[in-house]
This record gives sequence, structure tokens and C-alpha cells, in this order.
Amino acid sequence: MSSENDHDRVMKEARDLISRERATCLWYIREDYLPTSESQIISLLDKIQRQGDRATYVQARRLKEWLLQNSSAKSFS
Repeated sequence: MSSENDHDRVMKEARDLISRERATCLWYIREDYLPTSESQIISLLDKIQRQGDRATYVQARRLKEWLLQNSSAKSFS
């Protein structure tokens, strides 16, 4: 079972990745746009997977899979 700390850590890591990749993978997204919900973050991670290099793809996939797995687990609790 995952803890709230794990969730917070993954959300922070995802936001950091989004910030780092904004200029290369997300250049078409408004600069002042900050995702707040899991669904917004998952959507941007998906875009990063499609636009980024292999290392970025792997990192975005790992974060997205964790968020999807844990949001599904919450819906069944």
C-alpha cells in the first residue's frame, strides 16, 4: 500500500519533469500553465513521452504508470 508521502513525492517529481521539459517537449503549452490535478499531470506526461528522448520517455512512463496504478487503487478502496 502506498503512502501519502509517496504520492506527494511522485507528484513533485512529475511537476519537476514537466518544468524541465517545458521548452523542448511542451513548448506549445502556455508558460504560466501549472497542472494541479493528477489527470492534468498524466496528460502532460503522455505528451512528454511522445516528444522526448528515450531517457525522458522512460521517466515520464514510470511516473505516469505509478499515478495511474495508484489512482485506480484509490477508486477501489
